[in-house]
Formats: sequence, C-alpha cells, structure tokens
Amino acid sequence: MAHSVLFINCGTICYDSTIYFENKIGKCLKNLGWHTEHLSVDKNNPAEGLKPYYGKNYDLIFDINTIVPSAVDEDGKYCLDEIGGQVWHYVIDHPFYHHDALAAELSDFHAVCIDKNHEGFVREHYPHMKNVITLPIAAEKAEELIPYGDRKYDLAFTGTYTDPESIFAQAKRGEDDLFALFQGVVELLLKNPDMTQEEATDKILPGHWDKLPGIMQLNYLADCYIQAYVREELIKKCVGNNLPITVFGHGWERLWEKLGRTWKLKLGGEVTYDRLPEIYAGTKIALNQTPWFKAGMHDRVPLALQNGSLCVTEKCPYVEEMLGDCACYYPVENLDVAVDIIEEMLADGRRAAEISALGCSFAREHFGWEQWTGNFLGYAKV
Repeated sequence: MAHSVLFINCGTICYDSTIYFENKIGKCLKNLGWHTEHLSVDKNNPAEGLKPYYGKNYDLIFDINTIVPSAVDEDGKYCLDEIGGQVWHYVIDHPFYHHDALAAELSDFHAVCIDKNHEGFVREHYPHMKNVITLPIAAEKAEELIPYGDRKYDLAFTGTYTDPESIFAQAKRGEDDLFALFQGVVELLLKNPDMTQEEATDKILPGHWDKLPGIMQLNYLADCYIQAYVREELIKKCVGNNLPITVFGHGWERLWEKLGRTWKLKLGGEVTYDRLPEIYAGTKIALNQTPWFKAGMHDRVPLALQNGSLCVTEKCPYVEEMLGDCACYYPVENLDVAVDIIEEMLADGRRAAEISALGCSFAREHFGWEQWTGNFLGYAKV
C-alpha cells in the first residue's frame, strides 16, 4: 500500500510562497509513489475544514507556517489528533511567530526549522515535540539558464519593503512597558548583530525564560523593525553608490517616494514566488539580507545558487561553513563591505562567473526539492 500525506494550508500568503513549497514537496513525494492530498482551510475557522477528515489515516500530515496545529473543535479536542498520522509543522520564520501552533500538545507532533538556533529554541520551549529538525528551504532551477555575461539584471534583490519608521511608530503607540522592551531589544541587537532575538529579550527582561516565546510574540515588532531597518540601509547603500540594483517585491515604491524620487532605484514590481527562478536565472549578482537568522539560511541563497547568480549574503558561520567559496559574504555591522564586494564583482565579470558556476554546481547537488524530500523522509522514517 502506498504511503500517504495530507498537506494542509490556510490559503495563499507571502507571494504564494507556502503553497509553492507545498506543491514542490508534494510533487517529489508523488514521484516516489506517495498518495498526496491537499486541503485548504479557513484560518479563522480551521476546525470546519478539518472535521470531514476525522478518522482518516495518513503517514504524514504536513503544514507550513499555519495555525492549524492549534485548532480545536467544540469538544476542546485538537482537530489533528482526530486524524491519524505524524504531524509535521514547517516553521520558516522565527518560532516565536508560531507560538500558538507550536504550543499545541498534539499526540504525534514534529517540527521542521530553517535555523539551528530555531531548532534549539523549539526543543527547549516545546518539550512535547517528538522530533525537531533543521532543513533550509530548497530551490527550483529555471527552465533556461542564461549565460552569465548575457543576463539582464546586473544586481537584484527580491523581497518586501516595509518602512522601519512606520514599525517604530506602531510600537510607540503600544503600552509603555512593551515599547520599552521593543526599544531595548532593537538597540541591543543592532549593537550586537551576532546576538539572537531570544538572547536580547532575555538580557533586557531577565528571569522570564520559561515565558520567553509568549513575550517575544507580544514584542514581534522588534524583529520586524530590525529586519526592515537593515534591509532599507542595505538598499540605500547600493543606490547611494550608484550600483545598478533592481528590486522585486511589494512596497519598494514607498522607499523611492521616501527618498524624494531622486534615487535611481529600479523597481521590478511584485511577482509571485514561481517567477523567482527565472528572475534569478537572468541576474548576475543576487543580494541577500537574512531575517536575523544566525544559524540558518534564507531561501534567496539557494534560489541564487541554483540559477547561476553570484550570491552576496550576510556573514553567518552556518552558511559560510556550508557554502565556502560558492558565495561572497559581508558583515551586517558594515554594509559598506557589501558595496565593495558588488563593485569588485561587477568589474571582474570573469571572477564573478567562476564563483557563480561553483555555487550552481553545489546547489544542483544539495539544494533541489528532491534532495530536500529525501532528507526529510530520512527524519520522518516512514
């Protein structure tokens, strides 16, 4: 009898990325002979969509970044406990964003993280988890890889722009104690970029380690702010040094407006996730800014490498040990280094092409969805 998996989602979010990942994993499992089902439920009332599946059995029940694990019915029972199978919750943000889902004490609950520190955080704060692993997001290669010298975009960044000033203003409107925590965490992290969010929170508000996930969830704007602040500063550095950067994603026209419409910021527009491989396949240098993962990798990195872009990314021991000479690295505390690297690589196209080719070869061996699925099944043991 074929193995079976039930994928559960709450509709499309974030450029349709989670649905995209779900479908890629599902396709790989189907190619291995698995029976796959996909269920979309209302995030405001997931129990209604889950009840028809009560009593059914699967080898795996899999979701990405949803609140579904925490869903209960009118009897107070966890809905997923009424469906047979290992529950695997893929957390592609810091786990504190998914505190409610992770806190659900399901009978057969497992988590997948994309950062080793996140894995440790989940293991410590959610001891009911049967298994917690780290698997960075994989990446698809485009149908056509354009020769390096013929690529349309000299330098590109993909992701959303959020004005850090608007986040600060939102935090300031909150309660005084929470705003003080927000300010303390932000200042500490920006002064100590190797520090994790949980370390900073514990230092500012000591003695509450057992309640840390809930506290960090309340103070989520601190994480939003540091990500937005570093992203804005990085792009401003590029544009201010006349680097030919094109940005893809939601909101970038706001930065252009904020800067008085005088900066030569090339706007590529908002695109769905399935278009990213072709964008990276047409990009010479792909810039990455990681959302404060200190032992993990954002999917911009494998996307760049899979599609032959030279990846310029933040320094991180986890990534540097994994990729070595397959990418270039800048320290988050000195963004001018990123500018220097990009200028050097734009001037030396031959060297840039050599590094990109090395990265592409590595990614084809390690970062495909087939490899991801094989690694995952090794942990799931089904």
